[in-house]
Amino acid sequence: MVLAAPLVVVASGKYAFGIEVASGMTRWAYALRVQPCRALVANDRVYVAGDNELACLEYLTGKQIFNVTTDITPDVTLMVDGERIYLGAQGRVACYDQVGTCVWTNDLSTMNGIGFAVPGMAQQIDVKG
Repeated sequence: MVLAAPLVVVASGKYAFGIEVASGMTRWAYALRVQPCRALVANDRVYVAGDNELACLEYLTGKQIFNVTTDITPDVTLMVDGERIYLGAQGRVACYDQVGTCVWTNDLSTMNGIGFAVPGMAQQIDVKG
């Protein structure tokens, strides 16, 4: 049996869910340490980020691939470009690989929100008014 791609939902209460789009039934649930603020699906993985946390899950099953503590907080921006995972907030940017290892960090000393862009893809800054 081939499973249809789930709708990924992040919700207050520290959870990410995979919801069956045809029936609305929960296929999987994953508990985080913090309330998630970003979710992104790339290839066969779900990336979920919150204050000081980055998790990577299998898309169809919700099985954890990795969960790491980060130095990026609050209001995290998340982008995946190939093998690299980028997190940013409050003037800080970090790059992670596909096993959850921090490759590099950069403190831009701006204390502002972060947006990302590479050719053909962008994640914009969330502006709070």
